[in-house]
Amino acid sequence: MACSSLVGGNGGGSATPNPPEGSTGAGGPHGDVAAAASHAAKPPVQLCFGMDKGGRTSTFKAFLGIANQRQPASGGKSIVLGVFPCKKDDHTALESICAVWLADIEELRANGIQIRGETRAVLVILTGAYKWMTAFVGHSGPGAGMPCLWCTAVARPTLTNAAIVQEFGCLQDGSRCTGRRRHAAHALRVSARYAAGPNASIARPRSLRRYVSNERRPLMFLAACDIAPMPLHLTLGFTGALLQLAVEAVTFPLGRLLG
Repeated sequence: MACSSLVGGNGGGSATPNPPEGSTGAGGPHGDVAAAASHAAKPPVQLCFGMDKGGRTSTFKAFLGIANQRQPASGGKSIVLGVFPCKKDDHTALESICAVWLADIEELRANGIQIRGETRAVLVILTGAYKWMTAFVGHSGPGAGMPCLWCTAVARPTLTNAAIVQEFGCLQDGSRCTGRRRHAAHALRVSARYAAGPNASIARPRSLRRYVSNERRPLMFLAACDIAPMPLHLTLGFTGALLQLAVEAVTFPLGRLLG
């Protein structure tokens, strides 16, 4: 009786009006509203995507894994997308390799994935070797003035960069580092600016303060929070201070004995 405004109880005299759209008689959601609420309540599938260069024949290994499951780092729970020959892990080599499967990854991000008959959103997390991650997002790499993929902190203070260190912070300050978080909006602007080529090739190259070590178009737009931690970010700001403490711990007692 889809066209009726009343729903009969046992075919007798009792009748109950249809509940408002999007709810049941008990006040709960139903139909498409319930499905949408259920979809929104479930976390996205966290797809770890990475590459690593190495081996005797100098190859790139591309892999996928799912982070939100038990033992996500287990070898049996990772999928090898392919093994690609290459001599350098630079942007040019990576661009030709990514042409094979990058569109498929973007389709997953846009349309989600079917799990047990339900569509789940997909969150891509970039991981793997630091050198390839920087090439993937259009970053200058380990020798950049701002080497971190999370923030814009300067690598180290020099005799000439005091002003930019004051503005952007320095990784050597460790937990007191005041680096600004990188934003996807900046990556979008960079993509438009470098449509014809990297920063070094344009008529008026941007200064470090303007391009913050993003030198070319990224192969995929990713938020900084979707990039997995790498040892560089976790250790660079602390290594110098720890080494200095170690030197002092050794030389202080020896200095007194020798003196």
